[in-house]
Amino acid sequence: LEGNIALRGFGAVNLVSKGDIRLKGALQGTDFTAQTLEGSLATGGNLTLQADQIYPTTLSQFSLAIKDNPAGVLSIFGGDTPSPVLSAGGKLSVSAPNIVQQGVLKAPFGEIALQAEDTLTLGDGSVTSVSADGQIIPFGKTDLSGSEYTYALGVRNLVLDAPPEKRVRLDGKTVNVTENAVIDVSGGGDLYAYEFIPGPGGSKDVLDAANAGDTFAILPGLTSGFAPYDHQYYLGNKGIKPGDSVYLSGVEGLPAGVYSLMPARYGLLPGAFLVKPVSGYQDMSAGQQVRQPDGTMIVSGYRASATLDGSLVQDARTSGFAVRPGAAARAQSEYLDTRASELFANQEGVQLPGDAGSLSIAAIQSLTLDGALKGDHAAGRNGAAVDITAARLAVVGAGADLSGLEGFMQLDVSRLNRLGAASLLLGGTRSPTEKGVEVRVSAQQVVVANTPDSALSGPEILLVATDEVKVKAGSVVEGKGAYSGTPKDITIGFKITDTNNDSIIDKADTNYGDR
Repeated sequence: LEGNIALRGFGAVNLVSKGDIRLKGALQGTDFTAQTLEGSLATGGNLTLQADQIYPTTLSQFSLAIKDNPAGVLSIFGGDTPSPVLSAGGKLSVSAPNIVQQGVLKAPFGEIALQAEDTLTLGDGSVTSVSADGQIIPFGKTDLSGSEYTYALGVRNLVLDAPPEKRVRLDGKTVNVTENAVIDVSGGGDLYAYEFIPGPGGSKDVLDAANAGDTFAILPGLTSGFAPYDHQYYLGNKGIKPGDSVYLSGVEGLPAGVYSLMPARYGLLPGAFLVKPVSGYQDMSAGQQVRQPDGTMIVSGYRASATLDGSLVQDARTSGFAVRPGAAARAQSEYLDTRASELFANQEGVQLPGDAGSLSIAAIQSLTLDGALKGDHAAGRNGAAVDITAARLAVVGAGADLSGLEGFMQLDVSRLNRLGAASLLLGGTRSPTEKGVEVRVSAQQVVVANTPDSALSGPEILLVATDEVKVKAGSVVEGKGAYSGTPKDITIGFKITDTNNDSIIDKADTNYGDR
């Protein structure tokens, strides 16, 4: 899906793919003014999407929505086993009166927001992930010898002062995260940027579209039939269409098979190969090799193209292809490689690739948390942050006094503990600032009613409300476990009432540092 699409007059819209559904934003404005890649699909009828996985392309901001239909249902279903997604920094927004997520939604190093006016359900087996799954993902380039991180949208370069953040947001009157539903905000992997350095290493960038000619790149792990899309990497591309691929055999270190064709720039990625068709080698036998004087190997293969039904249309006869490791391009041009985790390592207030991301949940009537949260992170980096809010929120445990909690949205303490959050905020949401974290308080009341046997525990727990935060007599909130990551200043406003109702602390702006 590309650009902005509006489907009017349909009672139901069903989009079914035998592979992925890719959401590709279009450049907004002219080449000189554009700063975003945006897209949308909106309809007034029920909307169903089914695919192996659904994801935005790099830096695309894409929305799926049902409008002007109070009973509308937006449903997402899965297909076969999903493959790695080589896109980063995308934002996916899904909004409808009712949302049923039973498939696979991904936005590596990006954001996913599911916003239902009534009921939001993450079904059994569903995956909602902003994790990179440990991959090194191409994202932008550097200038000025690696000192400036940019992304080329056209003529204009977007300057990036921080890596994109990993966030999942769930909003609804009723929010159900069912058993075996997975929300993945894990850290890991990295963002890769390149920079061509003209000089003794080469006077021109041989991987630039203007110089690469009919040289393409392939990656051993990508065999789905459709190559990843990155707006910057495809600038100037004229020779590759969606679904273009090549069958190769006889390449050392590369199993015989069909590989998606990508712009030559992808040859800078670890494990990549550069492929170029060579005339004069028609009808080569499978596995046959011819080594050139410069060491380049010519092998047998054929061009192919994936069709909408998943099948391949291929050349009738084999031909020759020169195949060499992507690293061979570095003998012709000099490149500076940069990882986001290194470039921004000493910058305060940023979420690095090794950090886990955040999960934010806002519910009105009820919240069920039976699913799993994945929040793995690199050693010494920040763990997962979880924010949960409602107008009146109560944390309850078995055997506790629940009197006076009528009208509260009640959360079982065992479900909260099972999330394994490194930092748990109840009663508000937080956002990063240059100096730390700002907490936006939205709950009127937050009450803890549990027992010593059902203590609310975690490395960091924050309870905030505009009117009252109350820990009932005999209830227990304990800091337990090592806090991972860098301490941050927290700006927060709240009221606290003790269990005897005789002491109130009222702070409009309290700053906490080095927790």
